[in-house]
Amino acid sequence: EPLPAEQCYYSVTFIGLKYGKREQWINLLKNRGIDVNCFGYGWETGPVSGDEIPQIIRKSVISLNFSDSSLQIKNLIPRRIKQIKARNFEVPGAGGMLLTENAPGIEKYYVLGKEIETFTNLDELVEKINYYLNNNDKRDDIAYAGNIRTCKEHIYDERMKDLIGSALEIKEKNNLMLKKLQRDRDWKQRFSTLEDRHKVNKSIQFFRDIIIKTLSMVFGYHRSIKFARRIVYEVSWR
Repeated sequence: EPLPAEQCYYSVTFIGLKYGKREQWINLLKNRGIDVNCFGYGWETGPVSGDEIPQIIRKSVISLNFSDSSLQIKNLIPRRIKQIKARNFEVPGAGGMLLTENAPGIEKYYVLGKEIETFTNLDELVEKINYYLNNNDKRDDIAYAGNIRTCKEHIYDERMKDLIGSALEIKEKNNLMLKKLQRDRDWKQRFSTLEDRHKVNKSIQFFRDIIIKTLSMVFGYHRSIKFARRIVYEVSWR
């Protein structure tokens, strides 16, 4: 259950990795006179444990979320997109008031301005932070409404009901179809053929190694492995 704003320890917090434009956003807020406590890899405070995260959220008047993704490959071009994240549900679920960068489809899950709040640019972000810091009753209304909506519709038990139900229906239809097809197909041999086609060959391995060595100088070894895997995947299936 949310804490009233007057009982919160933090004014504004952000929990997450320091990458992309996040540092720029935070610095711009500080230049506008808004102090944000940041937690996570790259920030001065450093990372916090999983058990601490919901406690920080609950004790914050406002919890920020940025909708930028890590680098995605689209048409062989690296870019960042706006996306709905787990944090969009974790904040109201943990009793916090969510102020998140807008992302396509977020309105399907919460009533904007009543259960969560969103922003699209710095001026709007500053305006809404100042508004809710100075109007505790409005902040509390959103925190409570968002928490109720999350507990009612967005916890794992509720979200998985529809998913599992749909999966079982599809499975039943597929079972009927497979029984019909298995009379005249050697599925074991067919699977083996497909498996051989999708194994990593020497040319793909060579291509991957070149990418890793090149990108390691910029992004480091571990991030380069993930980036190389994504590039190889995109190129190979296309």
